[in-house]
Amino acid sequence: MSNDLKLEISKHFTETKEKLFAAWTEGDQLKKWWKPMNNSIVEVSNDLKQGGVVKYVFESGLIISGNYEEVLENKKLVYSWNWNFPKDEVKNADYKLSVTFTEEGKSSNINVVQTSFENEESILPHKEGWEKGLNDLAEYLSGNY
Repeated sequence: MSNDLKLEISKHFTETKEKLFAAWTEGDQLKKWWKPMNNSIVEVSNDLKQGGVVKYVFESGLIISGNYEEVLENKKLVYSWNWNFPKDEVKNADYKLSVTFTEEGKSSNINVVQTSFENEESILPHKEGWEKGLNDLAEYLSGNY
């Protein structure tokens, strides 16, 4: 894998970075808005500390897990992002995720950087997934979800 290949995506929100951070890290909120590949989360483990475990179990059997390398509350999360599929139709993969929460007055931004892609072709589905996820997060926070 080449660590040079990365995906970076940002989105502006009208909410505070504290609300964004909570929606990103609290299991009850995460289950409401994040559904990668239309999969609902059935279990969330999120130990927000350096070395802490992050684990999402989905109804399809998909498991995303990793460990936090950096946790700055309401500011930044850096963690391993390992996809494990129960079937082989999609390749398992290990990534690194860096999520930054910044404030602009009463609004804020999320910046997501995902690294360790195998090739350029593997980036597009993740880009589409993050765009959908961040749009779903905006809908959830606006109360329209």
